[in-house]
Amino acid sequence: MKLLIAIFSFMVTVILFSCQKEVSVDTGRGNGTGGTTNDSIVLSKIVTLDTTRPSGLDTVDITLFSYDSQGRLAEMNSNGREDSSSSPVYTYHDINRLYYNGSDTLPYKMTYTSNDFGLAPSKDTVYYKYQQGFVSYDSAIKFLDDPISSFRQTVVQSYSVSGGNVTAHIKQSTIYFSNPPINCEDNYNYVITNSNGNITAESGSISGPCGTGSWDQQITYDDKINPLYRLDIHYRVIIGSNSLFNNAQKNNITSSVSATLNNNIQYYYTYRNDGYPLTVRGKDFIDPSYIRKALFFYTR
Repeated sequence: MKLLIAIFSFMVTVILFSCQKEVSVDTGRGNGTGGTTNDSIVLSKIVTLDTTRPSGLDTVDITLFSYDSQGRLAEMNSNGREDSSSSPVYTYHDINRLYYNGSDTLPYKMTYTSNDFGLAPSKDTVYYKYQQGFVSYDSAIKFLDDPISSFRQTVVQSYSVSGGNVTAHIKQSTIYFSNPPINCEDNYNYVITNSNGNITAESGSISGPCGTGSWDQQITYDDKINPLYRLDIHYRVIIGSNSLFNNAQKNNITSSVSATLNNNIQYYYTYRNDGYPLTVRGKDFIDPSYIRKALFFYTR
């Protein structure tokens, strides 16, 4: 499963969920039915289950987290399979690796390798610069060497902020097979609302040589700690960020509504006694077939 969000993808990606049915699982040093006592705050893995499948075949994704000697996220390794009524079954093995300078807590580089559908792997490398803990500049090199869709792409994005307005300036160059490069330069314009350290509303548009589109979303949160927040690479925006977890916010999403993306997803959590989430279910009230569940595991 691709956890590296595609550059300026016009889709809200909510990761690591599957079909919902209540399960009993030990996700920490607890009582064996959910790890309800205080425990580590460090994620070790997230498991996706499709409990409509037979026992032994219900695990559709396992994402493992590993850390360096300073406790910084070093690698995220995902293995799984996807299938639906509208797409064929395929397996994937995705790896994100983060690189740091000295004792810096923010990575200067991330590499992403994806081997999906049994095709040739795609390889991305992203470099970051920061201001006040947020990405102010990134540059991505994307590579896919496949007979059907071979391409090489470089994308440079820089961000400027004025109040609730954010502008992302993009320069992009794409080479398909051995054809001459296709170059474009444009601005993505965002209007952002923040509350209590979370982005609660985002709208944006682009109309120019790099494409045309618009988007909006309204988001609500609980008041509990999001365990993905400390691991993510943070931007001033959500859609279009080269983050790990769609720019995870301080608290956990309880609803995401978007007219342009045509979704109205509500999220329901169970928590440990200290407020860290154990499970989350997501249901889209526009698309009733979308009912998902994820399980959070913490280090012992």
